[in-house]
Amino acid sequence: MAALAYNVLSVIATAVKSCHELDAGEIEISPYYLATEIRAHYAGMMIAVPAAQWQADDTLTPEQLGRMLINIATHVDPRKLRKHVRGPKVSKKKGYVAGCVARRHVSTARVMKNGCVD
Repeated sequence: MAALAYNVLSVIATAVKSCHELDAGEIEISPYYLATEIRAHYAGMMIAVPAAQWQADDTLTPEQLGRMLINIATHVDPRKLRKHVRGPKVSKKKGYVAGCVARRHVSTARVMKNGCVD
């Protein structure tokens, strides 16, 4: 099921890329944002469009379906679906603490006995 879903998302992303003539370096489409966009609009489409309208799409040939996908992809803004690549992490230099300082233990009972409670 996951492979099928990934293939569907890949076909849709390819339709958007080819329709908007995106090169590999220009904008990369995120499968996550694409799936989120589909999920957000699916429920509304099921309410607004009658079931009889969807049944007409069952008889489409692969060429007709491809043309319909390209037609739909023209209305997509690829900048909304852009993959956001995280930059490299900035390494932080760790501070130095001597081992005897790090392992030093102060007994609560000894502090209370000496009367040095803050």
